[in-house]
Amino acid sequence: MCYFEPIIQNVVVVRRFMAEQKMSLEKILFGVAAIATLGFFMLALWSPESLAPNPDWDVSDGCLGGQTDHDNDDGDVGIKYHYHPRLRVIVDGEDLQIPSNTGIDQNGCKGGMRWIHVHNSGVANNQAFTTIHIETPSDMNVPVGSFFKVWGREGTPSLTDDNKFDINGNGISDWDEYDISMTVSGNATFSVEGSIYSAGSAIQWLRDGLKVFDNTKHSESFINSNFDSGGVKFVPAFTGLGAPHWNSSIRASFQGIQRDTSINDLVTSVFKSICFQTREIVEALNIDGIEVNKYRVDGGMIKNNLFLQMLSDTLNKEIIIPNFVESTALGAYKMACVGSKISLEGQKSYSITSPNQERVTFMDIEYKDWKKNLKNLISIQD
Repeated sequence: MCYFEPIIQNVVVVRRFMAEQKMSLEKILFGVAAIATLGFFMLALWSPESLAPNPDWDVSDGCLGGQTDHDNDDGDVGIKYHYHPRLRVIVDGEDLQIPSNTGIDQNGCKGGMRWIHVHNSGVANNQAFTTIHIETPSDMNVPVGSFFKVWGREGTPSLTDDNKFDINGNGISDWDEYDISMTVSGNATFSVEGSIYSAGSAIQWLRDGLKVFDNTKHSESFINSNFDSGGVKFVPAFTGLGAPHWNSSIRASFQGIQRDTSINDLVTSVFKSICFQTREIVEALNIDGIEVNKYRVDGGMIKNNLFLQMLSDTLNKEIIIPNFVESTALGAYKMACVGSKISLEGQKSYSITSPNQERVTFMDIEYKDWKKNLKNLISIQD
């Protein structure tokens, strides 16, 4: 089990796969608050690229000219960014010692330091966490795995060729054997993410590709109010399927189109597919023993009331909707109020959409039919 302590935290490490990004204190607090909420999912739905910027693996190959003063006398790149996340690695309940001077005076960087390195081992000094020095010439997205690459040059653990964790250093991924988490106030905290590749982009396709409407806010008028799509089912796999399928070869398709199929039927089926994908992720969480008690949403799609009702009916749960679309800015305001000892009592900043029980059964049947259709599609295209 690997822990990152977010004193200055630039990496989010999630269970079973990584979403790596630079984090401010504000984002850390909101990331923790978003765990086990649909708000985290909806952010991934609307803008998945915001959660997973491209990691800069080259940081493990960078070399600073000096070991202490970071001079540029040898022609090596000088630094502009210097920060210190702290790392703890526990294997089978035992702390794994990160050696002092890891990444310093290595082959290929003699007399210098890697852009990510260690001076003093935490375990060797009776400390749980070891301070990692990240010193780069530009603003970079530094994955935790880049340190394991540096460490692996001196022994174990390391990474496999496809950048998966190899705790035993035998070239075989141990990804399925070990959990990776972030610590918050000393407690191991898992941030569980379910990414849907095509959700907001599917609505954009209706707008920009098919020209169904000229503004996304007008999409609500094209959803059938009873959520019946006339037998049409849509799989929004423009770039493959994300969680829980992880299949990049599947492509988007409509099924069940008939002569009397209307534009509204097509649009309704697209919105239903987003709800159904969300339910798939929730069910995957349930299988892993994670129960979602609150469903919070944010982003542009919350302006569509029929979609929110459809989502509530699909999940058979209440959906908590912020009155202010930009939840991050609202959270910053609330933290400022708390810091200034300004009372937030009576400041209701959300509304709730409850499931329509008469439609819950219908949406359950529709979801199961959609799942069967998806299974058939995967078997044909895979």
